[in-house]
Amino acid sequence: MALRLAAVNDQLSALAEVKSAPGQWKTALRSTAMTAGTVLVVWAVLGKELALLSITGSFIGNTAANRPWRARMHILAWMDLAYLVGCGIVLLIGENPVLLTGALTLIAMSSVLVYNALMADPPGPMFLIIGPAIASYLPTIGVSSWQVMAVCVLSCLVSTVSTLLLHPRTKESPEAVAVDKAREAVDELTEASAGDADALELARLRDSAYAEVLSASMTLTEASGRRPREHWRTLLLELRRQHFRVIGEVAGRWLPGAVVEVEPAAQRSYLGAPPLNYLLRWGFSPRSLPWLAARRIGIATALVCAVSYGLQLHHPFWAVMTTALIMSLGRDRLSLTHRGVHRMIGTLAGIVAFVGIHEIGMPLDWLIPICLAFVFMVQWTAVRNYALGAFFVTPMALLVTTTSAPGHEIGDVISERIIDTLIGVGVSIVVTWVTDRRAPIALVRRQYRRVLRVTADLLELLVAGEHNTEAGLRVRRDLAYEQLQAARILKIAQEDLPVTLGSWSQVEVAVNQLVYTSLVACWIRRPAEQLDLADMAAALRKFIRELPPVSTRLVDADELVSGIDKVLWSGSSAITLPKVESADD
Repeated sequence: MALRLAAVNDQLSALAEVKSAPGQWKTALRSTAMTAGTVLVVWAVLGKELALLSITGSFIGNTAANRPWRARMHILAWMDLAYLVGCGIVLLIGENPVLLTGALTLIAMSSVLVYNALMADPPGPMFLIIGPAIASYLPTIGVSSWQVMAVCVLSCLVSTVSTLLLHPRTKESPEAVAVDKAREAVDELTEASAGDADALELARLRDSAYAEVLSASMTLTEASGRRPREHWRTLLLELRRQHFRVIGEVAGRWLPGAVVEVEPAAQRSYLGAPPLNYLLRWGFSPRSLPWLAARRIGIATALVCAVSYGLQLHHPFWAVMTTALIMSLGRDRLSLTHRGVHRMIGTLAGIVAFVGIHEIGMPLDWLIPICLAFVFMVQWTAVRNYALGAFFVTPMALLVTTTSAPGHEIGDVISERIIDTLIGVGVSIVVTWVTDRRAPIALVRRQYRRVLRVTADLLELLVAGEHNTEAGLRVRRDLAYEQLQAARILKIAQEDLPVTLGSWSQVEVAVNQLVYTSLVACWIRRPAEQLDLADMAAALRKFIRELPPVSTRLVDADELVSGIDKVLWSGSSAITLPKVESADD
């Protein structure tokens, strides 16, 4: 009973927590400047009556803000295309309830599936769903389809150009920030190694340092072009230094006597993330995290449309928008539930603010700067506490969708939005908790099997002496990516099933030891003198073959750790695994 009360208190504290977000005001300021520029251009071209509608399309420009400029340019181009195609489809369909429900469901599923398979960056694909939902609503209140499409096209183009012009450069660029994070993680590892940290703490710091180095390498690769700038070359050299420091720490502690030696071909550049076909092939697998998120939001979108039409509400766009804001991110159930509760609280409070603004009766010339102020507050507060963000986004969204067609009874609009929010939040939470309850087990098992398979590929290349060939470098790239994904997926899954998957923390430590030992072996002189690579490769292949097929049934973590320990032992008796205390199943 005491444990349950403590868990409830923890969740209530998480709901009320206002997180620290240093420097977020800069992001909010850039987003507001981008939106203001978009609104002004639409005002000048299409008239001020349609200017506020451009805010929704301009939010596409907030996508992948933590990616390098060069990568963002390509991402935003595809986001703009997807946004415009979605809006065009719903405008062609019109008000047919069955076709519109099917279209919005398909748009939601495909957006979440593809986006999370390729990148999964915040804020997610929500605006690819919200945009078409609002576009399908506007013709029902008197805005013509050509006006809606003109606003969509202009707002996408202007916001994309504006956000790229405002993208941070040099010291505040994403690639520079990534290298700084890698340096800090490596410093923490070396300081702990020189101190009295225990084996488990050193293993965790090693994992963190190596992960930050690998993540930074992918960011740097995205930032480079055919003719890399001097700034990029400086960052590459700095990241190489940090990479070699990690290799030295790992080799010195777990492979005593090893001499770090890097062939020139292996240090020219990093290969970055795997290609698109690799990401899509695995992301589209039915047992992947993107598919789980897509299934859930597809079911929820279809249900909210059905409920809205069943209750004979005017239009389901607000309920669909609420669902997208809650469920478009591939997160654990508790996080999605918190987001839903925050959405409800923030919406109800935001409606009160909207009523106050509406009663004052401000002219449109005043409402535009007010909405821009709301844009700033949304960007500044949403990452700190989503209820605060929802409080500011609600009056902004209501102003955008009501000023375009004045004359509607405000009481009817407010009552419909409250009901729509209840439907969106209620359906989202129910779908989140009822569907795929044991899916996190399959996700974790599948991802770690992938990590082990790529590790076995690398060990076999090491045996053949081909780890520095083109094929070898590709396998090393794939292993780095899969390892980062494994850490992300296990974290999400353990939030979902903390007791059931708590013991997998020990599996994570064991697999990380195997992966990083194999990666470091690529960077030392004559690795076969330090490790019996042939025996390791054979033992790992045998271990993988004996694993049960991936399913939602839990595999005993102790047996997995024992098997991986045997693989490591076959390579070197000097490698031992630190023990992790975990909750009982």
